[in-house]
This record gives sequence, structure tokens and C-alpha cells, in this order.
Amino acid sequence: PNPAKENFNIELSNPNNESCLIEIYNAMGQSVQKNNFNSKSIIKDKVDISSLPNGIYSVKTQLGEKISVRKLVVE
Repeated sequence: PNPAKENFNIELSNPNNESCLIEIYNAMGQSVQKNNFNSKSIIKDKVDISSLPNGIYSVKTQLGEKISVRKLVVE
């Protein structure tokens, strides 16, 4: 869910079994959390964000060579 309070769900298709990195950045562009996920064909997990203060964050997902960035609101 977005906005999120304590965690958010991640679900990715990973047909090449590549490593996956989820990195969260604050509004100042500073990395505040990193999560690595093991290589498997489908990545489905919850990311704990309970330690992050309220605010707007960017979530960068890197799966092999592919990178995407999305906005996350923490309440």
C-alpha cells in the first residue's frame, strides 16, 4: 500500500534468477535502507520500513541490469 506505515510488499518476476537490490532514499537523496533478495524466479516479500520517519521516499529496484524508481509515502 502507498502510503505505507510499517512495511510494503514487493513482488517481482525474475526469470533469469538475477540478484535484486531494493534501496530507499530520503528526500535529500541519501540512501536510508538497503534490502538484498536472493536469486529466485519470483521475488515476493515484505520490506520493513518501521524505522523510517514519516515522509516521501524514492524506492530504487535493481534487478540485474534493470533499474526502476518509484515514490513511497511513509505515514
